[in-house]
Order: sequence, then C-alpha cells, then structure tokens
Amino acid sequence: MVIDDIEIEMIYDFYSENLDNFRNIRIYLPPSYAQEKNKYYPVLYIHDGQNIFDPEESYSGTAWDLHKTADYMIRKNLIEEIIIVAVDHMEEERLNEYAHQDGFY
Repeated sequence: MVIDDIEIEMIYDFYSENLDNFRNIRIYLPPSYAQEKNKYYPVLYIHDGQNIFDPEESYSGTAWDLHKTADYMIRKNLIEEIIIVAVDHMEEERLNEYAHQDGFY
C-alpha cells in the first residue's frame, strides 16, 4: 500500500499464539531499506496500527502520519533510519487490550 508516496507493507491476518487472534500489521520501511541488504535498523513497535499511517483506516478520519514524520526527520538527519511496525488493535476489544481492567464500566 502506498500512502503519501511512501510504501507501507502489510501483513494481513497475522496470528498470535499468545493472544489467540488474528490482526493486521503495517510496516514502514526507511528509504534505503531496499538497497541496504546487510544493514540493521532500529525498530519502533507501536499500537493502534489503523491510526498510524492511513486516514481512511483511522477511527477519527485523521492519521498520526508517523511515516511522514519519520521520512522528514531522516531527510534532515535528525534521526537515523528506522523501521516502524504498527500493530492493529482488535476494534471493539481495543480498550480491554490497553487497560488493566475491563473497558466497559
């Protein structure tokens, strides 16, 4: 998937044995990733994958645009190149996933 001219890789229906469910994972790869086969990159894992890159998938209609921020900061040499792994939440189970108690009060 390409969002704002930036490629976002998708892994659909990734199964978690620990959680016993399937969810999508979205991955931002830095500009040099395709050319640098032997380079190691730091990885940022982030929750709420639906909200990170694509406004059409975000619950609010507005994405956090982390891919744009990363690209900008990399171009300006403010950060080293990074991989961003955004793990989708489970929609109606979101609050239960993130809270230490039942999200339904």
